[in-house]
Formats: sequence, structure tokens, C-alpha cells
Amino acid sequence: MKKIQLLAFALSVFSFPIAAQNKLLTIDDIFSADPTVRLEFSGNPTEVVWSNNGRGYRQVRNGKLMRVDAVTGNASEYFDSATFIRALVKAGIAQDEAEQMANSPTLHFNAHEAEILLDYDNDLWVYDLIAGSLKRLAHNKTEEKEADFSPDSRYVSFIRGNNLFVYDLKNNVEKQITHDGRVDAKPVYNGYLDWLYEEELYGRGDKRGYWWSPDSKYIAFLRLDEGPVPKFIIPNDIPTGQEVEYTDYPKAGDPNPIARLGIADIARGAVTFADLSMYKPADFLLVRAAWSPDSRAVVFQAQNREQTYLDLDVATVYGKSRRLFREISRARVGINDIPFFLKDGTAIWESERDACNHLSH
Repeated sequence: MKKIQLLAFALSVFSFPIAAQNKLLTIDDIFSADPTVRLEFSGNPTEVVWSNNGRGYRQVRNGKLMRVDAVTGNASEYFDSATFIRALVKAGIAQDEAEQMANSPTLHFNAHEAEILLDYDNDLWVYDLIAGSLKRLAHNKTEEKEADFSPDSRYVSFIRGNNLFVYDLKNNVEKQITHDGRVDAKPVYNGYLDWLYEEELYGRGDKRGYWWSPDSKYIAFLRLDEGPVPKFIIPNDIPTGQEVEYTDYPKAGDPNPIARLGIADIARGAVTFADLSMYKPADFLLVRAAWSPDSRAVVFQAQNREQTYLDLDVATVYGKSRRLFREISRARVGINDIPFFLKDGTAIWESERDACNHLSH
């Protein structure tokens, strides 16, 4: 049954004609200047994003965002986009831009797909699909980064000025969680990744450095102090007039940013830092973090700069930490992401401890 479902999904997504599989490609098929001869390899429709319920996916077909059943392939309009477009236009967004926004497969829905979070004009907006209303969360024209709904959809979290904020959608109140973020020559990042952590540890394009607890009561976040990191000078030759840019970039042997793991209590607005006294700050990398399913602890991974060991640690919401186990290699211990937690409280751990990749329970 699973094989049949996967085949139906593949055919519905890529829409490859079966007959075309029996024809050998020619040079003209690939490179002909005549569009009636040259084959189209890009596929139509494209851009598949799974729905939050896991039973279907979002896909743009003929310019419209559609909800496609993964088993049957049946498609219908994902939501009432016409009402959404009217709300966007009423808020001052151009008609063509509103239509493009409403039919994007990457629309940011909350967990129940009852609200949409938008980042537009350096402000955050929330659209209520049931009420058909659009709410602007801020009017300060300051960029908010890495915005997200809390798991229970009560809050919207974001980074502004390298500080962590939450917006209470129920009471229409904004609350600043951290206050020591800096954007000057020696920046301090709260919940946002610097160049080193993005490029070398979490993955290029992933700038988010905070994580909601499943019960929406806490946020775990990285605090990265760039003070020790040297400035790297880059001449930007793209503008008409050459510009000089400075970025915090450690060459081999240079100091890394100092990393700490913060745990924010949303109701109290208080921050507790995990006890990392077992590590030397200058030789410490905080390479992954995730919440336990019961929201009682943060499970995080720590390495030395050479990455010859990897520790799986746990910190309570009060900051008390302990090591669960350590993996060691004379060469390098790879990062295989966070444990996959099961419903019974146990977890699946991916490891190369015997030089081959295995899953352990």
C-alpha cells in the first residue's frame, strides 16, 4: 500500500508522461533553439510543500495555491485566497503583489493552518483565515527576523536588533525577552546565528538560533558574543562605487564567538543560562539544541573546536546541566542532528561511532 501511495504522489507531483519514458533523448531534444522541438525538463507544477497535517501538500498550479491529497492526487483551492488578497490590498499592498503573496507555497501557517504570518515592509502581520482579518504587529519599520508562531499559536516570536521578542496575539502585547543584544562593532546575537555558526555548524541559510518548547512556555536560544572574533575586511566591487565591508570572521587559530545556552520563561520574561562550567568558553561549540517532548529540559550537543568529541547533554529549565554520554574520534565526530524522540520518552540516536552510520535506540 505504501509503495502505491508513493507512486501516486510522484506521478501527481511531476506529471511525467509515461510514453516519454520510452523515447531516447536526442541532442535536439536538449539543446534545440526551437522551443517546439526542445523538451521542457523543469516540470509543471513545481514547488511542493507538505501541509501541517501530513496528509497532503501545497502546490502552485496555473498560478493558484492548491491543496493536493497525497494519496488520491485530488486538488482543491488551499484556502479562500480572494478574501486574503482583498485584506492585503486594503492594507496598502499592490494587487499584483498581493496575488503573488497569497499563492505562494511557502506561506507561513500556524500549527492548525488557521492563521498566516507575513513579513512585509519591515513589519510582521498575522492574517486570521476564519475571521478574514489582517493584523499588523508593529509599526516601527525595524526589521524583524526569523519570525515564527509558538506551538500553541498564542505568540509570535522574532529577533529585532539582535534581541529576542514575543508578541502575545491574545492580549496584543509585545514583550522583549533579552536586552543585551548589540549591533555595533562587537555584536551580541540572541537567538540569531553569526557567520561561523550558520556557515560551519547549522548550515548555510539557516540563521535561526532559538527553539520553542512544545508547551509554548519556554524558548531556548543561543547567545553568541562576537567580541573576541577578529574583523575581516571585504571589498565589495559590485556597486558603482566600491564599498568596504567588515564581517566577524575567525581565520584558523583566531578566537570563535563565545556561546551560551539561554532558556527564557515567557510568562515571567526571565532568562536562565545553562551551566556550561564543564567546558572552556574559548574551546566550546554548541552545535545542536532541541526540547524534550515534555518541555522539561533542553537536549543539546557540545563539541570542542577540533570536533574530536561530541557530548549529548541535557539542561533543565532552571539551568542545571549534565552529560548523557560522549562520543570520541581521533579524526572528527560528525554532527548527525538532534535525537528523534518517541512517544514513550525514549529516542533514536544517529551515530558513526564505529566508523559506519547507524541508528541506536
